[in-house]
Amino acid sequence: MGFHFPVNNYRATLGAPLAPNDLQIVLDEGGGGPLTRMPCFVSIEDEIIEVRERKRAHAMTGAEGTDRTYWIAVQDGDAGNGVSITLADPGVNSSPLSIAVNGNAVTVNLATDENGDLASTVDDILTALAANVAASGLLFAFSEDSGVVSAAAETVLSGGDNDILYVTEDYDGRGAQGTTPSSHSAGASVDIRCTAEHLSELQMIAGIHTLYPSQFAVHSGTPSLDTLEVGASGGHKTKAWKFAPSEDGATSLLFILLPTFRGRRLKVLLFWYSKAEDTGDCLWTLRGKAMNWMFGPTVGGQPEVVVTDVCGAPGPEQITMFETTLEFPGVGIGGGPMTLVIERDGASAEDTFTGDAWLAEAVVLEAE
Repeated sequence: MGFHFPVNNYRATLGAPLAPNDLQIVLDEGGGGPLTRMPCFVSIEDEIIEVRERKRAHAMTGAEGTDRTYWIAVQDGDAGNGVSITLADPGVNSSPLSIAVNGNAVTVNLATDENGDLASTVDDILTALAANVAASGLLFAFSEDSGVVSAAAETVLSGGDNDILYVTEDYDGRGAQGTTPSSHSAGASVDIRCTAEHLSELQMIAGIHTLYPSQFAVHSGTPSLDTLEVGASGGHKTKAWKFAPSEDGATSLLFILLPTFRGRRLKVLLFWYSKAEDTGDCLWTLRGKAMNWMFGPTVGGQPEVVVTDVCGAPGPEQITMFETTLEFPGVGIGGGPMTLVIERDGASAEDTFTGDAWLAEAVVLEAE
């Protein structure tokens, strides 16, 4: 089920791209009011794209071919403006690489050798930045160079803008195929179809919960949250849980059921992807525990509802939906906490699928 919920009297246009495969969406009316939370969904000539961030503040240091480094604010939009980066020469011999943070200012004290010459490479800087919790909470960096980094005076990141939505090259695996600046030129009209707030409202009205891979944790076995390339080659990428063949593995989460769940039958939809030629059966087990007013206010003491069934694999580079229903005791589930475990019984003789099963998304809704 999909929702197209237009934001009344809200317009946007495509801006000039920052890179050959990036898109900027400029909000004509400014303010970014309806887009306080990401994501939002836009359409460009009937292609629906999920936008996850506003334009981020950025800066550049170093010489191309040696130590050119691009610095980008962690916080998108206006909030990232004012973060700064300094690459400091300590001016002493045999000094180690270190990072200091003062407010929004990050200072990288470059390493020197026994002669006092700078010795930190680009990779050294990037590794140290990623390992420093305070610094990596303000900015991140990337570079195509690998040379020794030169000192640089304080450089302030700028250009973050709440009124410019930013879509990166692969659209985080969510965009329509073929949406590029070459197919949609600057100035093209963009329709803001729905925002995160609207989507939440509509999901509540319809009694739908969407559960994303990043919300789950390993429950048992060795399933892994990996990058899934959708398509044989060069496809969009997303995160999904990989369940290997011939192994039992499970993921789980605790989430809050909406108050709109009045019945006691919960429908669960699993959307899983296959890259394998094999079309054997994949055996799934779902285990649910829900707070129920007849059994008390905690999840731990609730009866566990278990359903096991097979779903045939869809074939290479295909997605399929496994549907089942959890029926709970009592009069109704009601709003409140619920635990859900999703398990592939790969070691079972009933699981005849010899490929990896990629769990991309799960949806729960009240069954009729």
